[in-house]
Amino acid sequence: MRKIVFFLLFSCCIMTNLYAQQRLSLPDVDAIGYGADGSWIDLYTKLGTDRYAQRRLQIDRKEISISKASAAYQMVWHLYSCNDTLSRSGIEKAREYFVDVNNLRPITLKSYVGKTFDINEDGNWKRNEEKSNYVLKFLRPDLAFVQQLRYAKVDRYAYNVITTSSCVPDSVTTWRGESQPLSPLVLELKGGKTVLLFAYRSFDYLLLPTIKGDQFVKLSRDCQPAELTIAGHKYDAAAPYDFMNIVLNDFLNVKKTDAGRCQLVNAFGDNMLKQDYDSIICGNRFIIAHTKKGVDVYNLYLQKLDLGNAMVAYEIPNCMIGCINVLNRNGAFYCDETGEKMKNPWKIRLGVCGTVPHWTYSLLKKRGQYQLKYYNCRTWCNVRRRQALRAFRLPTYRFHFLS
Repeated sequence: MRKIVFFLLFSCCIMTNLYAQQRLSLPDVDAIGYGADGSWIDLYTKLGTDRYAQRRLQIDRKEISISKASAAYQMVWHLYSCNDTLSRSGIEKAREYFVDVNNLRPITLKSYVGKTFDINEDGNWKRNEEKSNYVLKFLRPDLAFVQQLRYAKVDRYAYNVITTSSCVPDSVTTWRGESQPLSPLVLELKGGKTVLLFAYRSFDYLLLPTIKGDQFVKLSRDCQPAELTIAGHKYDAAAPYDFMNIVLNDFLNVKKTDAGRCQLVNAFGDNMLKQDYDSIICGNRFIIAHTKKGVDVYNLYLQKLDLGNAMVAYEIPNCMIGCINVLNRNGAFYCDETGEKMKNPWKIRLGVCGTVPHWTYSLLKKRGQYQLKYYNCRTWCNVRRRQALRAFRLPTYRFHFLS
């Protein structure tokens, strides 16, 4: 009993912040609990017969100092200790799911990377599209996706959506879908047993490697676990949707070393390009890294593109697929995210709101003399147009024929 009281007094005084670690080892944890709120995971250490000490684990992304020269967004673990001990029945009365470590098997994150799994949730999870499949894809050790995929063709392509690597024609029947990017986290428990957590702003999913098989839990109102089965190459054609709507700076960032060089780091502080550069531009679809000798360009898979000793490169904005303009010693050209050359960028259709002034310019030439004319397209509301003009404070220019 004295040991139990000492443990409680010690643990109640602790709140631990753990920075930039993908793996968190807590070898004293005998069980975990989870509920509908993904803001935290409960951890239980057995103190005696049917008595457990409780700690609460949270995750966050914060801008923290990771060198003397700069700061970047990194993962932060928060581990809180609670005051009271609980019984197994008390935990279950709180309507929390309780998983004993003895019912888990040891796994490694490495064994999942590069693989795709069907999430067999029997149609219970909410879908954006009917007859779609839920899929879990481990793209890299630091990046995974939950995808909703459907095998179909569409009537109209969504021009405001950027896809990766290829633009799938509307008439083609293939896998189509959307992706939710996540950071896989490794929680190591007693006896080397491991649980995988998946987070964006907080915990979204939980992978329980039970003795019978992998259980995948969506931390929402319905926490019933779904079975995972390996999908093989079934969804290879869904690659264009891997990076759909991703906010790259939530998963990759640029930091400066103490020597003034630049590194591309993930949420755990890992140097993803394995080398330092003079400068790095982390764009929407490309990473452009500069050295004194030239430019290295990487796509979102962090594959270095073969661009023939590029001297200059910049990303073309507002394209249906990623497009970059490159200059090497043989000339200038466009290429996509796979490194294949393109004739022209495939631009997204952009519309103009009717309440915003839309200016059109034209340059006229007459008998060797020039005149610049500009026009304001009509809007549906003159009052709104006048307000917009005042807000923009556009100057008035008058151009005359040169004499």
